[in-house]
Amino acid sequence: MSRRDRRWLALAALLALLATPEVAGESRGFRFSTLEGEVRAVGEVRDEGELELLSVDLAIESQPGEEVKILLGPVDACREIGLVVEEGDRLRARVFLAEEGEPLKAQKVLNLSRSIMVRLRTMHDVPLWSSAGTWQGGPGRQYRGGQHGARHGSATGPGRRPGSL
Repeated sequence: MSRRDRRWLALAALLALLATPEVAGESRGFRFSTLEGEVRAVGEVRDEGELELLSVDLAIESQPGEEVKILLGPVDACREIGLVVEEGDRLRARVFLAEEGEPLKAQKVLNLSRSIMVRLRTMHDVPLWSSAGTWQGGPGRQYRGGQHGARHGSATGPGRRPGSL
């Protein structure tokens, strides 16, 4: 085997190592899924910090008969940033995967019925509100489907598919 071949083999082995779940970040528990469907119920759930969080029961479009509970954010903070969700709304949410039976926490949510997109938590599951429930993140944005670039106020950005989260 030539020196050049050994270098390519070493590079391929390094890339394979970087792609393993432990190195790629999955070992930290930050895995996501994007769910879309119809809101069947809106409620409030008390979290560990004693805040009342807005929650939705979402009927998953891709899995008929399947419903999941998704925690959004503190009720007052959601109201402050203009995140309105009602029964019958179409929602797309990027959620952190959780244990069976546990409610899912939304990282980002797009209310397709009302054209509002809000990021609720960082990619590392850090809430964008204070321990008192006051909003610390940015405002909700109008969603203009199909337009690219955050500078234009859309929910999509460079390199993202129109309508993706």
